[in-house]
Amino acid sequence: MESEKQLKIYENMNFYNRYERLSEKYQLENRFENYANENVIALYQELGYKAKHIKKNNFFKIEEKIENIKFYFHTCLKYGNTELIMGASDMEKNEFLLGGPFAHISKEIEILKNIEKEGYIRSPKFSNYEDLYEILKVTLHIYEDFKREVLKLSSKEVKFLKI
Repeated sequence: MESEKQLKIYENMNFYNRYERLSEKYQLENRFENYANENVIALYQELGYKAKHIKKNNFFKIEEKIENIKFYFHTCLKYGNTELIMGASDMEKNEFLLGGPFAHISKEIEILKNIEKEGYIRSPKFSNYEDLYEILKVTLHIYEDFKREVLKLSSKEVKFLKI
């Protein structure tokens, strides 16, 4: 994490605690590996999002453009794990602003706040579509809060996210 402003964004949305609680709740032994892409797309639709499945890299993608910022939320569902990635880019300069895999963001927060924890917060696991729906619901709320926090910044402040 490159700046205190980035840390402040994640603190304002209580990112670390929310993701840690989700991870703890969904460490399931029986994992659902044979999901159907259409059913996952339907879950996103139920939650109010239009997601695309990117076949080449096997992940689901939501992309939104608000003002001059492109936001994205990606979900990779391998072996019943949910790898979650969100981010924001400056469209004018075509530059990444902030974001990354949820586990990586959590680890960076631990380092900056001197939280001693071995390893990474493990990705949430799902054993059925109901679990996946609940995981997506929580993480999409996190994504909405992320967008709101980034958009609160003035254009001048957005430039300093990279510093």
